[in-house]
Amino acid sequence: MAKRSETREIGGHDVTVNQFDPTTALKLAPRVGKVLVPILPYLKGFDLKAGVESMSPALFTFFEQMQAQGDDLIPELLKGTSIVLPAEDETGKSTGEMRIYDLGQPGMFNIAFMGRLDLMMRVALFAAEVNFFRYFFARAPKPTPGATANQ
Repeated sequence: MAKRSETREIGGHDVTVNQFDPTTALKLAPRVGKVLVPILPYLKGFDLKAGVESMSPALFTFFEQMQAQGDDLIPELLKGTSIVLPAEDETGKSTGEMRIYDLGQPGMFNIAFMGRLDLMMRVALFAAEVNFFRYFFARAPKPTPGATANQ
């Protein structure tokens, strides 16, 4: 079976995620699961093109779990992912050209997502979907109206 690659427009930017090899996925699955499982009911049907504000009841739990997993979880999850963004010069001004940022390369994560936290979160959820869909997303229950992630 060949490695899967998927491209999607997120926030007006083309994002490509290359599926992890089984060893990498196995190493990351427990950490990703600890973050995603508590908020799965809110991710079911979540539109990555929309902002994260549409799942605000689950955000507190999400960030609490992210903190527990360490600062490197999202950069690890985004290895094998690229995003097309406007290129910038040394001063941060757009050069008028587009650039493909390979998020697995040293420093590219910080450069690509400077001032773009919402975009980073949507891209990370897309990478999790491509790599872990069958494990975490496929059987997620639908959220109960009025429920919070801690219930």
